Amino acid sequence: MLISYARNRDEFSKAEELINALPFSMIDKEEQLAVLYQRQKKMEDAEKIWEKRILHGVTKLQTALINMLELALHDHRDDVAELIAELYAGLSHQFCLPEWMVYNAHLQLALERKDKETCLSILKKMLPAMKKVWNPQACPLYRNE
Repeated sequence: MLISYARNRDEFSKAEELINALPFSMIDKEEQLAVLYQRQKKMEDAEKIWEKRILHGVTKLQTALINMLELALHDHRDDVAELIAELYAGLSHQFCLPEWMVYNAHLQLALERKDKETCLSILKKMLPAMKKVWNPQACPLYRNE
């Protein structure tokens, strides 16, 4: 509450001091700094924090989805595995990640099913995509990365 109070009164140095003095807790220092920077009109600094958070969040989601895919396959829930592969591909595409990542979950699914034709079909798309240089700045979400 003190951080919000200082920020709302434009006491930015006090707010930053309070944020940096926080012990490890449920309060997210990075988020508090981003909001503070926005209030201070330090838009590029705030945007860098949010961009980093988006990339980190998407990566965490991808990891969770791949692990959920493995669990679904282990439990022979093919319909759930297929759904998860679709979600993984969509997430990778929507958040402008490297093109090859779009194919990752479907390849894992095809490998688990020992579906040689599908594996080859995916690899024909995936391998050329791996040669492409990923330019995060080409996506509006990561213009400062």
